Amino acid sequence: MSHLAAILTIAGSDGSAGAGIQSDLITFYDLNLKGVCVITSIISQVPQQTVAIEKRSGVDLKKELDLLANYYDIQAIKIGLISSVDQLMVIQSFIKDFKKLYPHKFIVLDPVGIASTGFNMQDSEVDLSCLFSYCDLITPNLSEINYYLDTNIDTLDKLQKAAKSFYLMFNCPVLVKGGHLTTKQIHDVYADANQIYTFSNQPIQGLTQWHGTGCKLSSSITGYLCLGYPILKAIELAKIKLLNDYKKVINYN
Repeated sequence: MSHLAAILTIAGSDGSAGAGIQSDLITFYDLNLKGVCVITSIISQVPQQTVAIEKRSGVDLKKELDLLANYYDIQAIKIGLISSVDQLMVIQSFIKDFKKLYPHKFIVLDPVGIASTGFNMQDSEVDLSCLFSYCDLITPNLSEINYYLDTNIDTLDKLQKAAKSFYLMFNCPVLVKGGHLTTKQIHDVYADANQIYTFSNQPIQGLTQWHGTGCKLSSSITGYLCLGYPILKAIELAKIKLLNDYKKVINYN
């Protein structure tokens, strides 16, 4: 091992760099963190169109995960797209062993399976809930939380209840991203054993493209947790960073 500290992202590759591995590594760089990555799948997409996906084998993933873990001092892990059962089994084994060795190090799972374009990037047999017990935070969006709870959330009150229900069902802290709610403000709801906390902010005026928003938020939270911030502060700082980054895009355009 080189003892060089790094934060690991396991996710898909987005050629447009708006989401996935590319977005994660940019986020870690912004936070002055060394990022390393394992690519699960290569997605051919731009913000409004996804045309193809190439899924890597579990064998290849295991080789790369073991290589990185033996060389770097992994400080935290962010998990994004897992496309196949083959990949899922390898990643489950890896994070199970990681948590045994480093129970104090954070693992954040963003349970993405469908692109913002509607393209299905995940085999139907994949059940990410087998990873939840090893994770310190799950960050589902509205459609993902609806899937796991078999519900239909359309109000802030339902969003808050769903966050608590998710925690009680899976015994894992959760941040439900409510950006797709048709409310005047954007609400994200955190729930754990002790609390339900709602983060709210005004929508950014002039922003029409939200590709990769959830990915950026989850990787930012992972980064701030790695830097030692408590969970609620890490989420707060990640949301501030996300809003500031998008304001820069508007000003640039």
